[in-house]
Amino acid sequence: MAWDLIASPLGSRHELYEIFYSGDPVRTYAAQYLGYDKAKLTDPVWKLIGNAANDRVPAAKE
Repeated sequence: MAWDLIASPLGSRHELYEIFYSGDPVRTYAAQYLGYDKAKLTDPVWKLIGNAANDRVPAAKE
């Protein structure tokens, strides 16, 4: 029985079935990345960049 699950075509088919049961893993990860709301992570960074740009001292004119 163990041989059937480890080294036989039956075991290999079952393993592939488990991997692809919910769809292609790469497409699933890509869909999660594209669907995630990234604004809550990027907004603080953009605010920090904007504040840093406003805090700059203008260059002295010669």
